[in-house]
Amino acid sequence: MKDHIKKAAGFIIFFTILCGLIYPLVITGIGNLLFPNKSNGSIITVQDKNSGSELIGQTFTSDRYFHGRPSATNNTSMPSSGTNYGPTSANLKTIVDSLTKEIRTFNNLKENDYIPPDAVFSSASGVDPHISPRYAFLQIQRIAKARNIKEETIRQLVEKNIENSVFGPQVVNVLKLNIALDGIK
Repeated sequence: MKDHIKKAAGFIIFFTILCGLIYPLVITGIGNLLFPNKSNGSIITVQDKNSGSELIGQTFTSDRYFHGRPSATNNTSMPSSGTNYGPTSANLKTIVDSLTKEIRTFNNLKENDYIPPDAVFSSASGVDPHISPRYAFLQIQRIAKARNIKEETIRQLVEKNIENSVFGPQVVNVLKLNIALDGIK
């Protein structure tokens, strides 16, 4: 009986070291070697300063920048989640109504102007770094006025930053777009 316990304990220790230490270190090393940017969080660096990850949304509140999707987690990656409100939720209706009013006011929109869903609904992860091109175009007038730049210049910048997907809709990465916006002279 004692031999079985010793063998079992030996297997537990062996597989704990193999699967809990050696395997993760080897996979991390291979990832760093083959995909250094992606394995380190897809960090975007501008002038030797980390601006953020292209995979995690950031909160932009200035009228000089494009705003991302609302976030149920304030764009913190741990833990990430959506609001989990269903379509009949009174809380969801209150949030959406409030965000709709805020977006209309902030972007100087009329009551009947269309507001894309990604402007008022958070993503399932709560940290989506993308918005729809339609939401980006909606913000151009505000940004042009705040920066004293022609709307057409910003429209062209948005069009250059639209990402096509094989399986999903076109999207715009808000951080990349705002970095490009800061690059306009």
